[in-house]
Amino acid sequence: MQRSPRRRIPTSAPATASSDRSDLAELAAAVAYLVSDDASFVAGTELVVDGGFRAR
Repeated sequence: MQRSPRRRIPTSAPATASSDRSDLAELAAAVAYLVSDDASFVAGTELVVDGGFRAR
């Protein structure tokens, strides 16, 4: 029986739909918003911070 060739696991995330790589500061800003008083009325929602990756 032959083994199938091993696939390489990418070491970095693919580019987003906007062709930019994510920045940790952008994710941190979303987290900071969610824990701030500005988000006190936000409930039951999903905040997607992926640069449009899902939109592809």
